[in-house]
Amino acid sequence: MSSKDDSALYTGITSVSARRVSAKKEIATDKKIQSRNELVPKADLVLDIIDAERDAIPTKIWGLTSSESTEESVRAMLGALRLYNDYLDSLRNQLQNVLRSKHE
Repeated sequence: MSSKDDSALYTGITSVSARRVSAKKEIATDKKIQSRNELVPKADLVLDIIDAERDAIPTKIWGLTSSESTEESVRAMLGALRLYNDYLDSLRNQLQNVLRSKHE
């Protein structure tokens, strides 16, 4: 008769070390929530700044172009401003995701 190989069941983690790991995870989670709560009052200000920057993009075109600008350079600037707009959208979404509470 062959014996079963149950060595996979022994992970080396005892109940004491498992409690330590879960305590460390809980402390890290609490720190993350505390940091998020410190940022929430300032979030509206940052989001307003991002929105104002996005609203100012059309006026930036006038500052970047002149009567001597070629059509090709204007198209390149428009492409760059579109990328900048996409970047600001991404930044705003990332900030909202960071500040979003999991308990809402």
